Amino acid sequence: METNLETSNCIKIRRLFDASAGSTKLEESEHQHLHECQLCQGVFYIFIGLHVNIPPAASTKKTSAA
Repeated sequence: METNLETSNCIKIRRLFDASAGSTKLEESEHQHLHECQLCQGVFYIFIGLHVNIPPAASTKKTSAA
């Protein structure tokens, strides 16, 4: 059985991405769905792995060489 995230009751991919980065909090219904849906769990875990493996951003401060 194939499931399409765009047409099912699954959480929007952008919401999963933002939640995995900690920039947004899932609604209670989304949180419950995440615990029940293997597809959403899989996508969420992949996104978490992406954030864990990204090195910290380089400082935007410019330092003088003098």
